[in-house]
Amino acid sequence: MTVHSYTLPDRAILHLSGPDTLDFLRGLVTQSLTKLTDDQPVYSLLLTPQGKIISDFFIAKKDDDLLLECPASVAETLKKKLTLYKLRATVEIEDVSHVWTAVQMWGEEERLEKVIAEAPAFLHAYRDPRLPALGVRVLGPTQAKPALPGEVSRAEWDGHRTALGVPEFDRDFVSEQTFPMDVNMDRLNAIDYKKGCFVGQEVASRMKRKGEVRKRTLIADATAPLAIGSPVMAGESTLGEITSTAGNQGLALVRLDRLDKAGDTGIFVDGQTVSLTLPPYLED
Repeated sequence: MTVHSYTLPDRAILHLSGPDTLDFLRGLVTQSLTKLTDDQPVYSLLLTPQGKIISDFFIAKKDDDLLLECPASVAETLKKKLTLYKLRATVEIEDVSHVWTAVQMWGEEERLEKVIAEAPAFLHAYRDPRLPALGVRVLGPTQAKPALPGEVSRAEWDGHRTALGVPEFDRDFVSEQTFPMDVNMDRLNAIDYKKGCFVGQEVASRMKRKGEVRKRTLIADATAPLAIGSPVMAGESTLGEITSTAGNQGLALVRLDRLDKAGDTGIFVDGQTVSLTLPPYLED
């Protein structure tokens, strides 16, 4: 197996600095920042007070400062939200996307471990905190971007994450419309329910405590290409819809109660039979 590399074109980087940065952020985001080290960033969310996702992001340490790698489409919104919550905290928030680049790498484990071990100090090279099988995330200065092995297309990256059942912002969900459990964020290491306060905690914790998981994002397999937005049907019942695709495979946001009620009824998308399976990380 070789190593595949994909330079992510639609990512933005926010630089947070100031003496109150860590305390300020830990009271807002869903993941515990005690897990954040110089060598290992964390994956987290900022929620609305109603518990829906504003943005997901990776948080990395840069000396005494923090870097938030987030979707470019929501970077300005995220910056404004953080500024709104800042109040009297001594924190500066700057968009530095023009000088940073994010890359995803996956494939041969031995070579990936070597990438992490031999990364120069100015690069953040780390195991993807969402799911180890996703590979390695690399964040570094654009001007110092090294030559990458096995550079591939967006389609190949989508195929990799789709096969693993990992939803992605701007493809499988958008800002302020989706609960974390709908897109499996509670099982992709985005939330620590024991960390203490975060925005939207009351709603998120209640859904977990009561087991109110109404929707999940599942893997859909077909014999012909699937189309984004197509309804997933069982007889006359709409179970959900296809949210992203990679050839004959896609991800589907599905109502679990309707799926259970469908029983052995055949499942179809645009007239073709489709099988729905749980991503492996949801099976235990």
